Amino acid sequence: MPTVTLRSLIGSSETKVGTFLFEFATPGIGQILKAAGAAYAVLDMEHTGFG
Repeated sequence: MPTVTLRSLIGSSETKVGTFLFEFATPGIGQILKAAGAAYAVLDMEHTGFG
């Protein structure tokens, strides 16, 4: 399976679906987002207890 890069996503005209994460303590969040079909995730470290 080919690797999808951020550069190739930005360069295409198709709709992208992603999410903005504020909470990082959920085990398996990467697998959850992959199963949901998210193309990207923005990690907000400014508004969390971890940052």
